[in-house]
Amino acid sequence: MGATLAANATVLPQSSLSGDGWRILDQAVVKVLDKLDGAGKQLSTVVNGLFYGIKTGCNEVFEIDEETRRDLVEQDTGSAEIVRPWLRGRNVGRWSVQWGGRFLVFTRRGIQIDRYPAIKRYLARHRPRLEPRPRNIPAKNWAGRKPGTYKWYEVQDAIDYWQELVEGEPPFPPNVIEALRAASAEWAATPNPEPAVIDATTGDVFADWDDAPLPPEPCPNCGSILRWWNVLGDERCIGCDPPTRGLRFLQHVKRIRQRYGR
Repeated sequence: MGATLAANATVLPQSSLSGDGWRILDQAVVKVLDKLDGAGKQLSTVVNGLFYGIKTGCNEVFEIDEETRRDLVEQDTGSAEIVRPWLRGRNVGRWSVQWGGRFLVFTRRGIQIDRYPAIKRYLARHRPRLEPRPRNIPAKNWAGRKPGTYKWYEVQDAIDYWQELVEGEPPFPPNVIEALRAASAEWAATPNPEPAVIDATTGDVFADWDDAPLPPEPCPNCGSILRWWNVLGDERCIGCDPPTRGLRFLQHVKRIRQRYGR
């Protein structure tokens, strides 16, 4: 432990432990983050509010496919009022949203479930998995959800801003979308644009194919050519063995140190 601390420890200034939040990071990373913060607008000033999202406590039941939705609506047309398109983090890209065709049975807190008989019957089939656990029963002896004041047919956490999620603005403001369309049109209209090759692994840009490194052989399992390397230097396939968030952050810190010579 002592050797590990001696090799990896870093001194943090008092300003890193402010009341606004602690930043226990390498100072080279802090400088880059501060530069990014000062270079543009924060997301909270561009979109109409940032929200945590919805925690159901049992996505396996509340998240349904198109066939199940169709069946619920056929049984009772009122079901369509509370069965909404469902976006997960994996569906949201940098500039676009790729919906996965999934839906959420959104039985928010206080809902009058008897108004939706088909939804109630569907959830009742899974009731043991939806019941909130009494606090005097150990979690290992309970098949349902965590303790709480919610009803068995309601989503787990209160969503006070649910109307913003249901009736809010598109994921990206119209001005951003218009700017992207204008940029695409400008690029398409440019005569003989400069060729460019981008290395998907490092992000390096090359002016010609001859200067760019050859891609690795496709993975025999998934066909991906994207690779990453673990802390031991072993090559891994991103498709079959994706890196964890912590490892991606450490790799990002390493690239920053190499770029700025720290």
